[in-house]
Amino acid sequence: MNNQAWIDILPPSPPVDKVSWWAWLVFAVIFIALSIVIYLWHKTPKQTALRKLNSIRRSLNEDKDLKQIPFQVSHTLKTGFKVNHIGSIKVDNQEQWLNYQKKLTRLCFSKSSPTVDSLEILLSDTKYWLKTRISRHG
Repeated sequence: MNNQAWIDILPPSPPVDKVSWWAWLVFAVIFIALSIVIYLWHKTPKQTALRKLNSIRRSLNEDKDLKQIPFQVSHTLKTGFKVNHIGSIKVDNQEQWLNYQKKLTRLCFSKSSPTVDSLEILLSDTKYWLKTRISRHG
């Protein structure tokens, strides 16, 4: 045997053809377009309000002052619907919406501090209303 080192030489890689280059370009454009659409959807007022509700729900057990949570929920709801007053929102099931408004007002202006259970119900109702389409702004 020979004591010479064997060198493995690989053949040169084939040149990139134009079809492969165009495929990568189309893939990159589609990826960028989808990223922009997802980002814009993520920044919509309703999605922002839903994320804020989740953070309120997580901080529910940590907060010492539960009186502020109904006001935070009210502000989040107004932000999600892009209105100045909750009363200006019109929905298909107006009676159920008015009952929700009364419950929110009662929790906001009650002399006693709301319970965690009543706030949990309020948060789930608010999430329902944020996911509901409104028929028009008043």
